[in-house]
Amino acid sequence: MTHQHQQHQQHQQQLSKSLRTKDLIGINVTAITSLRWLPIAASMGASAMFYWPLALTLFFIPLGRITAEMASAWPKQGGFYVWIKEAYGERVAFLAAWFYFVSNLFYYPMLITFCAVTLAFVFDPALKDNQLFVASVIIATFCLLTILNIKGVRTSKLFSQIFGFLGLFMPGVLILFLGAYSLFYLGRAPATTYTLQTVLPDLSSLKNILLLSTLMLAMSGIELTSIMGEEIERGPHTFTLSTLISGVIIVTLYMGGTLSLGVLIPKEEMGVASGIMDAMKMIFESTGLAFLTKSVALLIFLGSIATLNVWILGPIKLIFESSKHILPVFLIKPNQHGMPQNIIIMQAVFISFIVLITSLMPSVEAFYQLLIVMTTLTSFIPYLLLFSTFLKLRKEKPSVPRPCKVPGGRGGALLIGTMGILAVLLAIILPFIPAQEFQSSREILIYELQIILGPFIFGVMGNAIYARRASITKHTSLVPSQH
Repeated sequence: MTHQHQQHQQHQQQLSKSLRTKDLIGINVTAITSLRWLPIAASMGASAMFYWPLALTLFFIPLGRITAEMASAWPKQGGFYVWIKEAYGERVAFLAAWFYFVSNLFYYPMLITFCAVTLAFVFDPALKDNQLFVASVIIATFCLLTILNIKGVRTSKLFSQIFGFLGLFMPGVLILFLGAYSLFYLGRAPATTYTLQTVLPDLSSLKNILLLSTLMLAMSGIELTSIMGEEIERGPHTFTLSTLISGVIIVTLYMGGTLSLGVLIPKEEMGVASGIMDAMKMIFESTGLAFLTKSVALLIFLGSIATLNVWILGPIKLIFESSKHILPVFLIKPNQHGMPQNIIIMQAVFISFIVLITSLMPSVEAFYQLLIVMTTLTSFIPYLLLFSTFLKLRKEKPSVPRPCKVPGGRGGALLIGTMGILAVLLAIILPFIPAQEFQSSREILIYELQIILGPFIFGVMGNAIYARRASITKHTSLVPSQH
């Protein structure tokens, strides 16, 4: 037995069934629901109320169904890495885990950019456009969360539960209240007109169609808890129930929050990174409650940090499970809390590097938009493999018990799997269509190169890491042991 395998066994012994239904609901809602998506959706105008249910139908429901089935059939630590490995082998599974890990290298700065812009309202709203302030907050915050996650699952879970409630649920309810207060008590005309004609999408508006992929990204993450399969109490039942309840809560908050923002602020004035606080600042100042602006900004900041904290833990556990025989031992060696400390620290260093480079963008908004596109592209590649894996395992391993099986037999499985694949392909293709903001051929070329070369380079890197480690392992196995 190798030293590395012994370390893995010790790590498994440290795990306990510490996650219950309420824990998974909290993790799902905290990880998936984020107030930062509301101004992006509200910037579409009334048609956002069409696109949210569309994203739910095309992506969230199929993803939730297939994830529940495969988690019940292969309830192992590692989540979709385990499932893809069953279908396509270790190389493809590692590349899926690698892209999932890489996508978060762009997702983390995007989320903390929203956090930094929100935090600016605690001190001085003008700081929201200060790139030095934003970059400093991103790096400092991520370093603090890195230290927290090195301490293990229990400490991280407690932090996310407390601040997830305070910073997501409470401000979310407040946004709903402010929209209703402005409309019914103050008697203000809604900034956005909601009629059947305006809710139906304008297919001539490329911006609205492109943002469908962004809203699908906002609905992603339900697979996150499956990565912690062996830590879930009564795995299949708990996972299915928590997915159902989480979905209802998430959709209600997203649609209600988008509607309220649309009532408060015209879509033309909606800042994608600062829209939430712009709306709250406006309504608070108009009602003599300006003193609440800083308190609410701090709550939203803490809630967004709780979301980030959940996301840091999941991909790290996934890369840990997928790279036991691929990455160098010193990177994935677990500490006394069962966490691969060195790769968590390396991730923090890499995030800081990305932030410093991308902070050279002309504005915070431009920086934020680029991160959204890069996150969308790299994160949907694993989802494409995930839906394909579901169909392949249904066909090739039908005898494996599936307590949470997708209903409808082969036809139901084919419908759900195909719907998911087509939705993910659409989400990957849409960002390649340049937005109307790009006027010159040079701007379009730079944009296309950024979004093509980024995923391609990371794909080559992941394949090279796997190939090199496989070569070393093969060479080692050919060397005769000495007695």
